[in-house]
Amino acid sequence: MNDNTVTLNQTENKFSVSGDKRTRFEMSRREWGMTIAFLLSLSLTGLLFPLGYLFLAIILVNRFIKDRTDFLIQYLLLVSCSGFVGENAFPFKLTDTALAFSVIGLIVYRKTPLIKKITWLVVAYIAAIFFIAMHSEETMSIQLRTMRGYFFIIAYFIPLLFLADHDFNLKYFCRRLIGYSLVICAFYIIDGFILNGWVLLPSTFIWSDDPVFSTFYDLRWNPFSTYFPRKWPSSAYPLIMCIYPLCRFYKISKWQWAIIIVSMIAMRTMTLVAAFFVTYIFFIGRGKQFIKYTLIGLIALPVLYFVDNSTGRFMRIASTIDQFTSLEAAADIETASEFGSGRFAQAIPKFELWNELGCQMWGLGFLHSELTTNPKFWVWNEFYSDQSEKNASEVATGVEVTQLQTLLEAGIIGLVVQCAFYVMLYLMVRKLKYSSYFLSMLVGMSIFGLGGFGGLIWAYSLTLVAGCLGVVILANRDQSFKSDYANEQ
Repeated sequence: MNDNTVTLNQTENKFSVSGDKRTRFEMSRREWGMTIAFLLSLSLTGLLFPLGYLFLAIILVNRFIKDRTDFLIQYLLLVSCSGFVGENAFPFKLTDTALAFSVIGLIVYRKTPLIKKITWLVVAYIAAIFFIAMHSEETMSIQLRTMRGYFFIIAYFIPLLFLADHDFNLKYFCRRLIGYSLVICAFYIIDGFILNGWVLLPSTFIWSDDPVFSTFYDLRWNPFSTYFPRKWPSSAYPLIMCIYPLCRFYKISKWQWAIIIVSMIAMRTMTLVAAFFVTYIFFIGRGKQFIKYTLIGLIALPVLYFVDNSTGRFMRIASTIDQFTSLEAAADIETASEFGSGRFAQAIPKFELWNELGCQMWGLGFLHSELTTNPKFWVWNEFYSDQSEKNASEVATGVEVTQLQTLLEAGIIGLVVQCAFYVMLYLMVRKLKYSSYFLSMLVGMSIFGLGGFGGLIWAYSLTLVAGCLGVVILANRDQSFKSDYANEQ
């Protein structure tokens, strides 16, 4: 395969990319039609509409036969975009199918020397997680429910398995992925500012004591009103996967950038904004552009702060910045607990227990918010405004910062093991062409994890991180893994 000219010939697509310079992003009407049809079928399935399941199955079978790369993208979206299809739509967890395919790939896929090294590293990481879990008093059967989220890095076998005997073009994969992500962003805008509810993204509600379950027979919406619900960013994970392609492969138009930005306003999640733009600026890789976008950000931030502050803090920019100033001026722990939109309030009693029980090194274990019954692992959270038994009494888990969650569950040793594992994993593939794509996902998802949404411990986000690793390996499979590959300029 020639590195400078790659041609993909498939049943429905003839797509050619020459060179490594960014080209204008384009898709045919047929491609846009298939993209929209698939995402609408996800919406209908999430609304529990019977024909939605049928449309979804037909499209997936069609793509599996005619365009395996497109099928791979659709499958990754199906199992990772929980904002479309909630857990009530199927009698099983969709992410469990990803774990099953990964295990099948582990068994049947013919491994190169590099894949063998990666596999042994992943197996060692999983074994380390099990070893850490053995230090907890919680039963292993309950811990396994939570700790399996850490195992989904093994999903790098999914791209390898699905495209084992098929041509693969990374730039075609990225082009189609950008198309899906733009339509998802458009869905956020339509749902948030036109339909004003949960229709196209039926499971993007904010968790509460009375969660919104929107179905086709009971739509939760208020179209063309002044009610603009905050949309949970659980369908925005693929947007992080588009950062590197937008830095290196494709230029999108101003109106397409506008769709991304306005969709982020609908989500109103600052960690997503930070994950996307900080990673984009870091991986743009060109001195002048890096300086340009950094200056734009420094100028835009105070402007957006004052605009948001004067319009009722709708975009949550001013409130986020004010949290840092209030933390610095905090006179007591109660004031400090309000930092991070109440995330410190979640964490403080749990880490007090973590310290009292002497679990700093190994953690409390992978506790389950519903199944853990051992009173030793329960806390009373005095920082919650609702001090009822139902709300203030809880299991010492569920901190909305994934790095802190790892520290709580697996202790200092667990966090060190996790960091060392992902550093070693990147070092193993760093000489492969496009290895920076995998690195961009690690950086972006880790930043997103500061808000508890992405990170490296949840199945939904880690499946995409692993998928990214898989496609990087696929993009290099025609080369000898014993050779040194020059990283993309």
